[in-house]
Amino acid sequence: MIVNSFPDDPYQLDKAELVRLIEYHNRRYWEQGEPEISDDDYDHLMRALELIDPEHPLIGQVHAPVVASDGKVRHGSPMLSLAKVYSLDELLEWATKHARRDTEVFKIQPKYDGISANYVDGVLATRGDGVEGEDISAKLPLIELETIGYRGVVDRPVRGEIVIRDDVFKDKFSSISRKDGKFYKNSRNAVAGIMGLKDITGIKYQIEHYKAFLTLVDYDMISYSVKFSELKDRWPG
Repeated sequence: MIVNSFPDDPYQLDKAELVRLIEYHNRRYWEQGEPEISDDDYDHLMRALELIDPEHPLIGQVHAPVVASDGKVRHGSPMLSLAKVYSLDELLEWATKHARRDTEVFKIQPKYDGISANYVDGVLATRGDGVEGEDISAKLPLIELETIGYRGVVDRPVRGEIVIRDDVFKDKFSSISRKDGKFYKNSRNAVAGIMGLKDITGIKYQIEHYKAFLTLVDYDMISYSVKFSELKDRWPG
């Protein structure tokens, strides 16, 4: 079997094959920043494994991109990971278990494909394992903050996602090269690659020259509240 191929039907694979594929694609995505399959295809692999072995360690494994770090940072409050569901019925089943009343309010936010980070007291840190993250403060010159009523220097406490805006990647990253002279395939790869650089001198010059800053999107800006009783009406299927 070609390990990096995506099978026609992942639900027909045995556990050993699924584990081998998932571990391979985990390395491609998290360590190398060069995914070979889509998020949907990856989810199908994970779903197939979960159906065979719901308790397999890969199911609940916490991943984080490999970044160039100046040390560990302990978060003042945990940055928790998210569980996935694959249908409205599964979402409602999960919400029903946690809602104490019909008026229970859930915080909803879109999923951004970047690097979760927290900024406080001049220190920017990744989510890490949720309790401790990696200090990436050296990357602050490459990043601007987008929050409610403000876009500019990261200068206030915020928890959010480091991304590259679609328009910035489309218009400017065709001119911004990696250390090997090649260009980034997509915005997610660019974020992971840049955060993994130990020396940012070259990329800093390019980002400042082309005004192609990465963006730390404030979670509070993109979050909204929905009552439990309104979930089904808001997302009918």
